[in-house]
Amino acid sequence: MTQNKSKVAIIGCGRLGSALAIAMYHKKYRIAELIDKRLLSAKELAGLVNAETYSDKIQDLKAAEILFIAVPDDAIVPVVSELAIWLDEMNNIKFIYHTSGTLTSAVFDPLRNFQIAVASVHPIQTFPGSVDDWKRFEKCYFGIEGDKTAIELVTSVLKKIGSKTITIPREFKSHYHLACTIASNFLVALMTPVTALLRKGNFSEQQGFEILSPLITTTLANLKNDGLEPALSGPILRGDTSTIERHLQILSKELPSYVSLYQFMAKILLEFNTVKENLTKEQYESLTQMLSKEDLHYD
Repeated sequence: MTQNKSKVAIIGCGRLGSALAIAMYHKKYRIAELIDKRLLSAKELAGLVNAETYSDKIQDLKAAEILFIAVPDDAIVPVVSELAIWLDEMNNIKFIYHTSGTLTSAVFDPLRNFQIAVASVHPIQTFPGSVDDWKRFEKCYFGIEGDKTAIELVTSVLKKIGSKTITIPREFKSHYHLACTIASNFLVALMTPVTALLRKGNFSEQQGFEILSPLITTTLANLKNDGLEPALSGPILRGDTSTIERHLQILSKELPSYVSLYQFMAKILLEFNTVKENLTKEQYESLTQMLSKEDLHYD
């Protein structure tokens, strides 16, 4: 495989920046420069990708043509502001990207006078910080928006590391990121009461995930293949009022802080057409009342 001629720089050597650098390195991109305020992080990553230089100072960027900014959202504007100071001395940079899920390419407006193509490129993936994180780009989607030429180049780069792209309208960017956050972060939150309940039966967190993994995986597959409503099963769909009452009783006695969560999620499912069609009027009204009670008292 021939080496890609364009030199790449990355500002931010955290989980995402590191995974991106290693993935590109494996596809023969030249990682010219790594910048991180934690110099040790830049140094360690430089050793993994044979980077030409590393530094904790943005002004040390000299050789790269393509720059990725993989820092937390709140740090992007300060980085752009600092770049605006030094870009006159960074004649090689032609494309700049940031990896924020919610910010758009508009944050690069202070750089417009430098004739640089810009875009936002956000991986719809999670990176826990393992040594194999770079492999997570395989079949991963990126939400991208920005200048046409920047999008064309980064689409080619991402394709080489095994990823796909979708174009996100600028005005929709925050909605898109909210959807990603709920799908990923809130799934983790949802598993908190799940593990708490299983601990009542002396199952460890690890055992709980192992036991539930086939159920979760199959549910996700059903969602992907069939859609929301066909994927639903369980007591809400069946109208098992006594089972749901028992669930609420357990939560009320043992995990009261999760009663409202159960009620809220169950009421969402209660609005599914398949549920309404499957339940009798009496079942539907009984469940609606049960799931709307603010104070549950069980002896």
